[in-house]
Amino acid sequence: MKLIQERNKSVTYKEARVYLDELSKYGSVLGLDAIRGLLRELGNPQDDLRFIHIAGTNGKGSVLAYTSTILSEAGYRIGRYVSPTVVSYRERIQVDGEMISKHAFAEETEKVQDAIVRLKEAGKQLPTVFEAETAIAFLYYKRMKCDFVVLESGLGGMEDATNVVKNTVCVVFSPISMDHIGVIGNTLSEIAENKAGIIKPGCIVVSAPQKQEVREILEQKARQFGCPIIYAAIREKEEFYNKASATYAEISGKRDTAEKDLYQANKDIMRVTQQINACLDENKEDEAMQYAMKKSTLENKINVLKETIEEMKEAQAHQKDIRDQAAEELQKLKEEKEQVLFQMEADSQIIELHQSMDSLNTNNESDRMLERVREGARKTRERAEGSRIAYDSSAQANERRLANSERERNARQILDDMKRQRGNK
Repeated sequence: MKLIQERNKSVTYKEARVYLDELSKYGSVLGLDAIRGLLRELGNPQDDLRFIHIAGTNGKGSVLAYTSTILSEAGYRIGRYVSPTVVSYRERIQVDGEMISKHAFAEETEKVQDAIVRLKEAGKQLPTVFEAETAIAFLYYKRMKCDFVVLESGLGGMEDATNVVKNTVCVVFSPISMDHIGVIGNTLSEIAENKAGIIKPGCIVVSAPQKQEVREILEQKARQFGCPIIYAAIREKEEFYNKASATYAEISGKRDTAEKDLYQANKDIMRVTQQINACLDENKEDEAMQYAMKKSTLENKINVLKETIEEMKEAQAHQKDIRDQAAEELQKLKEEKEQVLFQMEADSQIIELHQSMDSLNTNNESDRMLERVREGARKTRERAEGSRIAYDSSAQANERRLANSERERNARQILDDMKRQRGNK
C-alpha cells in the first residue's frame, strides 16, 4: 500500500478515491483496536457527537432514512452514515440529505491519510478501508456541527467499526435473523448477541418485534446497562385490537339474533299448541297432526338455538378476554412510548423519533403476547364459525326432518300426549 508521507499540494477527490480503493484491497478485520488507534490520531472527533445507532438483518436502511429525515424536518442538523452506495461514493456521508462535497471529502481523507502514515511509522495496526471511511465521516460530521448522527452498523455490531462511538442516545434494532454466518456467529442467539453489542449504558433501546430468543438477549443486555426498551409494534397491535373488537361485535350480534329467534320460537310453539287443542276440540284429526308436526319442528329448532346460544356465550366471553388483553397491551406500549419520548425531550434529545419507530415493518413472528392472543383468536374464530354453521344450517335440518318418518312419529307422540292430557281433565 502506497502511503503519502510528504506532499506539496492538497489531495484531490480523485486521489482520495484512488487511495481508498488501495486500502480496500486489504480486506476487512473485525475488532475495534485499529479504528480506536486511528481516531486517537485524529483527536477522537466521534466524542463530540451524539448517535442513533442501528443494527439488524433487514430494514436498517429504511429505519435510517425515516429517522434521519424526520429529525432533519424537525430542525436538527443530522449526519447520515449509510452503505452501500447506489449512485455515488459520497452517498455514504450525508448531512440533512446532502452528500459530502468532493472538496470536503478530499480534505477529510487527507487528514486520515496523514494519521495512517503516523500509525505505520509507529508500528501500530493499520485500519481497513471501512474504518478509514468511518473516520472520514466522523471528521465531517464534527466539522458540520451535527446535532445527531444516524449510524448504520456495517457488519454485526459488537466488533463493527461503528461501535467505537460512546455517546449513543438511542439504539434501534430492525428484525434480526441469520446473516453473516460464521463471521459474527453460527446460531441466531450468537448473531443476536453480537448485534446487541451496540447497546450503551443509559441509551434508549427500540426494537422491531423479534423472535423470542432474540428478544430475550436484547432485553437482558438492556437490563445490564440500565436501558429502557420498547418494541415498535404499536401499529400492529392497534390493528389486532381492532380486529379483536370487530370479531367480538360479530359474535355478539349473532348471539342477539339467536336469542331473538329463540324468543320467537317459544311464542310460536305456544300458538301451535293452542291450534292443536282447537283442532282436537273440533275432532279435526288431520289438521291437528299437521300442527303437531309444526310443534315438533319448533321443538327441534329451540334445542338447536339453545345449544348455539350457549356456544356463542362461551365464544363471546373468550373473545372479550382477547380484546381486553389486546387493549391492555396496547395501552402499555403507548405508555412506554410516551415515557421514552418524555425522557428524550427532558434531555433535549429526539422529540419526534417515535414516528420512525412506528414505521418499522416486519414479517417475523411477534412477541409472546401476540402469539398467545392470536392463538386464542384462532380458536375463537373456529368456535364461532361452528356456531354460525350450526345456526345457518338449522333451518335446512328442520326442513329435512319434516320429511323424516322419525319426525312424524314425534308429531304423533305429541298429539297422543295432548289427547291423553285432555282426557284426564
